[in-house]
Amino acid sequence: RVVTLYIDDRLRGLTDYINKVSLPPLLKESKNEQSSDITWSAGWLPQGFSLVRYTQEILENEIIDSALYSDGLFTFTLFVSNVGSNDLPENTWKQGAYTIYSEVIGGKEI
Repeated sequence: RVVTLYIDDRLRGLTDYINKVSLPPLLKESKNEQSSDITWSAGWLPQGFSLVRYTQEILENEIIDSALYSDGLFTFTLFVSNVGSNDLPENTWKQGAYTIYSEVIGGKEI
């Protein structure tokens, strides 16, 4: 996907540098890591995104589902857990490169 296109010789040094840089590999979908125990799914995903990995963890006797989605370049994770109160407000936090949004839907904190 092209975000910005420049046609100009002044950027040649930048493209030469980018071509020499060792970049991390793109995240590849690994179907064998998905669990058949997933009981929910995202109602909407951005175009090009698909489920890469689903896991369940237990933290303080609470089951937390996590689903990792990617388009091969960008990733995001949805975490779902039971919540004791539906009165929790929706929250947004930003810490460095991470943005976290949380809300309660149908008795689940997402």
